[in-house]
Amino acid sequence: MSVGGPIISNLGLLSELVEQDCSVKVLTTNRNGLQRMKIKHKVKNGININYFPSFWNHRFSIKLLVNIIREIKRHDIVHVDDVFSFYTITALLINIILKKKFVFSPRGTLISYVFKKEQYFKRLVKILFLKILVFFIRKQSKFAFHFTSNKEKNEAERILSVFNLGKQKSLIVPNGFKLNSKMKEKKIILKDVIKIVTLGRINRKKRLELAILAIKCLIKKGYKVQYNIIGNDDDGSIIELKNLIRKLQLKKHVFFHKPIFTNLKFKFLKRHNIFLLTSKSENFGNVVLEALSVQLPIVLTNNLPWEILRDTSIGTITKSSPISISEGIALQMTKNYRCKDFESFIKKFDWTLLSKKFLKEIREF
Repeated sequence: MSVGGPIISNLGLLSELVEQDCSVKVLTTNRNGLQRMKIKHKVKNGININYFPSFWNHRFSIKLLVNIIREIKRHDIVHVDDVFSFYTITALLINIILKKKFVFSPRGTLISYVFKKEQYFKRLVKILFLKILVFFIRKQSKFAFHFTSNKEKNEAERILSVFNLGKQKSLIVPNGFKLNSKMKEKKIILKDVIKIVTLGRINRKKRLELAILAIKCLIKKGYKVQYNIIGNDDDGSIIELKNLIRKLQLKKHVFFHKPIFTNLKFKFLKRHNIFLLTSKSENFGNVVLEALSVQLPIVLTNNLPWEILRDTSIGTITKSSPISISEGIALQMTKNYRCKDFESFIKKFDWTLLSKKFLKEIREF
């Protein structure tokens, strides 16, 4: 089964809610990418997960719709995280009558980039969906948005204001990370070559061309650099990137790798000096926490929701230009940091603490 950041984040949050004596049930389809899973039910970390058969390109399930109605009646809180979905509309509609607490996590889908990248017809469909959603949100008696950062909140509110949705209650609870109690200090040995890594889907949103141009700037300044990019080609942009690498004569410096999972991912990250992130937008960016968990410093552009890393020894924030990014990498290489710097930072994102905050705020509205 293939999973992305939002699913991993939901699993982390819900697992901790189970530890706090919450009864959690997840309803979803049996869709797994372009395939269907044969499994109907499983229990993971105490979470009851039900998979329902789907059709229409695996996007629609009558059984799921029926069970949404049934389960909302049985539970105290409804939590959805898919904006452009028939199931979300169904849950909002039923909840107008049942008046349960409703928590809506957009997970980065209410940002301007999502609309700008779409073709005209798909953009119109999304606008229609939003109009329907806003109509039903106004009818809710106990409703709150859940955002993972203030940046995501501000962007979503700006978009929803176009549809005349007034201010709604918002919970700001970032994604978390399951801390490893056996985390050992990483021996960081700075060699002649600066080893830089980016991990995640390869697409235009990631703006990897900025990173590649920054590598060229570093080489012009006399630095020896190796840049590893790990991930699947999500939209065919890898061809453009390889052409750019060839044009800049960087074939000996920039390398693409297939996705790496489980503990192998963390072992690979440990072999580097810097984690680089230059995305056009991220509602959070779980990879940042993954890198910091192995004491890997971060260099990222200032449009991302990680302002908290500014003025720290373990991160550097730059402007969205190749020169600025290259200067940020060079600056980060001069910073002195300790294992404790990483540990004290990442403890703020412990799932146990965040789940308690999430549950406390839900109980208060």
